[in-house]
This record gives sequence, C-alpha cells and structure tokens, in this order.
Amino acid sequence: MNRSYHKIILKVETNYKEGNLVRVGIQNDWTLGSSRKHIGGQTYEGNFGSQEVPLPTSEHYHPDFGYSYNTFEGKVGLIVKVFRNRLDQPQGYQVQIGQDIWFFKSVLANKYFELVGEADDEERRSR
Repeated sequence: MNRSYHKIILKVETNYKEGNLVRVGIQNDWTLGSSRKHIGGQTYEGNFGSQEVPLPTSEHYHPDFGYSYNTFEGKVGLIVKVFRNRLDQPQGYQVQIGQDIWFFKSVLANKYFELVGEADDEERRSR
C-alpha cells in the first residue's frame, strides 16, 4: 500500500497590541509604502494610504516607481490602535511612523511587521 503524506505548514498570525513597536520588513522583494500624488507637475506627499510596493531590486520595479512611492522598509512604528471584528480577531492596525499615523490591514501586518524589543522586555521583567 502506497501512502502519500502531505506536510501542512501553518503560519502563526501575530496579534500585535497597542504599545508594541514593530519594524517594517521585506517579503520576496516587496515591502510596505505609501503613494505620492502627482497633480499638475507638483508632487504631494501625504497620508494617501499604505500598500505593498516593490523594492528597486524586484523584477516588478520600474524606475518611475521611485517618484510614486515612499517605502517604510526598515522603519519602526508604534501601534496606537488595534481594530478588531466581532470574533475579537485583529482586522487592522493604526501605526505611528514618524509624525504620521498609518492604517495597515492585519494581512499586511502579519506579512511585513517584525516585533521590536519583545525579547528585551521579557528579560527586563524577569529581573
């Protein structure tokens, strides 16, 4: 009898809490960023929403993207609010990066956020 076994890999989703520090990471040459608006030859920088953007090393990158996006790669942010559904699952996070507060869906947070300082906090608490 020939049996085939399938290995199932489950990714553990992180439930970030208000007050957590997170660093924006990279997945397959993509990171998080914000778009710039171009109106009449002027470039406007502002909180126009966050999205996945390719890195310059990505095959999906085009040189004109540098004028259209700011990336959050490597930046540290503070989670200021967690939005939850009726099942108490996180749907999104408000994160302060610099002076601006951005909204990230939990799917993007699970993909790109790395918790900062959690091991140090645990070590300090045990002393």
